Amino acid sequence: MAVQKMTLPVLISSKQAEFQKEREDISKIMESVPLLSADVAEGWAPQATPILDKSVEQARTCAIYVGFYGCIYSQPTVEEYKAASDNPYREILIYVKKCSAGREPKLVEFLEQIMSPTDGHVILAYSSWPKVRKQFTEHLWAAIGRMAMHALRLGKPPAALGTGDDAAILEQMWAKEKNELLNLGLPANPKEALKLAQLIEDQRPKEPSGFWGKIAQRI
Repeated sequence: MAVQKMTLPVLISSKQAEFQKEREDISKIMESVPLLSADVAEGWAPQATPILDKSVEQARTCAIYVGFYGCIYSQPTVEEYKAASDNPYREILIYVKKCSAGREPKLVEFLEQIMSPTDGHVILAYSSWPKVRKQFTEHLWAAIGRMAMHALRLGKPPAALGTGDDAAILEQMWAKEKNELLNLGLPANPKEALKLAQLIEDQRPKEPSGFWGKIAQRI
């Protein structure tokens, strides 16, 4: 994991052959964002660990999950989504490509399950990747911004309040939250977490106000 280098791990999940152009383009986009470390199967060296096991493990430890779905059902992609969505703090970006030939029934069923507006996922249907490329970049930076807020949380953890049962409950809640945040690849050291939040602020697209302004005020 690359937290020492101050990067956020990103998993690109899809049926590789079906989304080759999108995967290549996203990798290029991320190359221009030093904060991100793209994890794509195309770059994995041969090893003893089965590819599915490795991809699911990457889904469990990434900060941002980018999933593509089209016409073909892919069990590994579904397993990666399930692993990624277990963590409520992980950013889930889902892009569903129009399928004129008709989707496989198992994929239709799966998409109906995950495309709920109450899940907090970013979901976008599209027919042409170049037409939504700018939106993807905006989604990506918004996700990075939310990671800055999580890093601030680790950098300035809550102080214990009171004593007795209430304090114990608060400590248990924080321990669970902290563990989930660390599983995103964020630094465990508070100073390093604050440094990452500042790095995100320094590298973000410059905007005069709004969400990023609120982050800057908190750093």
